[in-house]
Amino acid sequence: MDTFGQCVEDLATIERLLELPHGYDIAAEMLRELAPYLKELKELRVRDRSGGVQLILEYAEGLKARLGLGEPRRIHDACA
Repeated sequence: MDTFGQCVEDLATIERLLELPHGYDIAAEMLRELAPYLKELKELRVRDRSGGVQLILEYAEGLKARLGLGEPRRIHDACA
């Protein structure tokens, strides 16, 4: 699977983990591990005509907000 597809799958897994009583810690760690890739995506979104990259970044920001890991819409900066 390509890296983009793996990122999408990982984000979906994080969402499912948040539905479990004790999934928060694992979900938070998974999102932290995705941070470098999400930062790369931020740089690519200006060249993405489909808008798919922006949707993925917004989805990740929503997950970050649900995890209480900072301000939503700032995931890109926090991943540095």
